[in-house]
Amino acid sequence: KQRYQRRERKAVVSTQSTGGMEDEAKARKDAGLENPCRQRTKKMWVTQEEMHRQKVPLYYRDYCAHWFIPWRNCLVDNKFSKRAHTEICGQWRHGWNSCQMRQDLDAVAEKKC
Repeated sequence: KQRYQRRERKAVVSTQSTGGMEDEAKARKDAGLENPCRQRTKKMWVTQEEMHRQKVPLYYRDYCAHWFIPWRNCLVDNKFSKRAHTEICGQWRHGWNSCQMRQDLDAVAEKKC
């Protein structure tokens, strides 16, 4: 069993109408619970204990750590070879970069709101 197997994520389908979502977002904002401008719900896919066990540097302990851990494990398993960086572990690197980009775009969208 490889340490860097991809986790399956289930999409959450909302059955509410647009008006109900706006009212719910306003209620959350009034309560101070969450930024209503957030496009996606943020969820940590990896626990703090797992990140500590995997020795993830503090800088990388964010909402994209679930991509960083298997990417780094893949690189370690392949002895950080050039081929590992370009071919073998490319799917994990691409996933982590995409996640980072989405996170940055969400932060910009939240600041605009």
